[in-house]
Parts: sequence; C-alpha cells; structure tokens
Amino acid sequence: MFFNMRIIIGILLFCIYAQATDPTYCRAYANEPYNCNCHDCNCQTCHTCGCEVKTDPWNGCTHDRCGDCWCSSIGCKCCYKSSCRYSCNCEQCCDVCYRSVCSDLVTYRVTSIQPTSAQIIGNVTVTVTGGTFVNSNQLLCRFGLSEAPAILLSNTTLRCVAPFTVIPGYVPVEVSLDGGQHWTTNGVLFQYYQCPMSGNTTSICSNNGICNQDSTCTCNNGYVGTACDRECPGSAIIPCSSHGINNRTCNADGTCTCTTGYFGTACENICPWL
Repeated sequence: MFFNMRIIIGILLFCIYAQATDPTYCRAYANEPYNCNCHDCNCQTCHTCGCEVKTDPWNGCTHDRCGDCWCSSIGCKCCYKSSCRYSCNCEQCCDVCYRSVCSDLVTYRVTSIQPTSAQIIGNVTVTVTGGTFVNSNQLLCRFGLSEAPAILLSNTTLRCVAPFTVIPGYVPVEVSLDGGQHWTTNGVLFQYYQCPMSGNTTSICSNNGICNQDSTCTCNNGYVGTACDRECPGSAIIPCSSHGINNRTCNADGTCTCTTGYFGTACENICPWL
C-alpha cells in the first residue's frame, strides 16, 4: 500500500514539476561599462533658406547667408531671422557608467536523498545529493512546507536535519541557495511515518520496540501488542518463565506455548511426573 502510494504521489509531482526549470544562483559579479547620459555634441549651425525676404534687390543677402540665396524683382530671399538656424551634423556624446552583472551563474537541482524516511519526530540527518551547490551562507532545505538550515559538504552534496512534522506521509525535499527566494522543484520525496503509541504513554512503540517504515512496531523480546505495550506472562525480563517455545518471548497474542514438562499461564509450573 505504501509503495503504491509513493508511486501515485511521484507521478503527481512529476506532472506538476515537469515544466519547471532548475533555479540559478550567481556566485560572482563583475562591473560592466555601458554608455549613459547620452546627448548631442559638437554640432554645427545650419540654416533654412526662405525665411526672410529683403526688399533691396541690389544688395542681396548680407546677413546669415545660407548657400545660394535667390533674388528677384521683389527682393532677395535668405536666412535673415535667428529662428531659421538649427543644429546639424551633431555627434553623440555619452558618459561611461558601470553596472553589476553576473559573471559566474550556476544551475542547481536535487537528484537524491539519504535516508529517504524518518519518524514524524524528525531530527534525522539527511544527505542531499545534486548540484551545483555553493556556500552562499543562505543554504536551506525544505521538507514540504518546513524549512531547515543546510550545511555544504561539497558542490554536489548538502546536509540538513529533517524537522518535526504533524502529519505522516510523503513530502518533496527542495533546496534553496538564496535564503528561500528560489527553490528546486525536482520531486524527490521524503517519507514521514508514525508508529502506534499506547494509551498511557506518548512514547513511540512504548519505548519497547523499533518503529518500522510501514508504521508498525517490532517489539523487543518480552513485549507484545500493536504498540509493544504489554509484557509477556512471567515478565518482560523472563517471558514465559524461560519455558516457552518462542525463545525469550511469547506468542504474538501475549500467550505462552510451554515446552514439554511445563504448564501455566507463564509456564511457571512443572508437570508432576517430572
């Protein structure tokens, strides 16, 4: 069931992240010159002919002559007014300014994690493999919605501690090199699982067993029950009085199956003929 659920979640995340691109991080900047504050300069003065007609047909144009002005019986047409002047043949002059541009841009992603699961209490060190990772002093891991600091081990590996969560299940593990502004979206999954606890304790598997990834308990010798919360008859130290057929423990239902010659709830009695 858990395997099938992981496949389903993996397919859903693949569909979500299929179009996503890996984030980038700039690890070096350089000053690049560029032209700024550009303006016209070194201009010449040109004139527009036909601005003013002087009525003296014999003297011609004597003021601000512009090329070949013409004369007729009504006078000479030439550039007499200052409004006829305009700037021409200008050059483009610019100041030199500088701007910061990225000179070393890296792309990073997550390809795998180890281990791939932990109990919901978290506090498990996880090694994240991928790259290209850099020591940006803003390294973060994210398990679902919970963020955790990350430590750079190499340009392909990070280390972070899985935080506590409330709800068991699968969450994506993502990495940010810029303090959470951009995250990887590669769909690598981490499983949180939760094992049973007895009614009178908040300890997982009652502190009498090992919590398995499938959310079941493997009880220590001398304990039984879904949450390993019951001692075998005769005590957990000497289950079945050391006379049961199961070595150092009892049956899964909490009963003892005694070896030949012994009887009783805890195999504490010796048969009379012995």
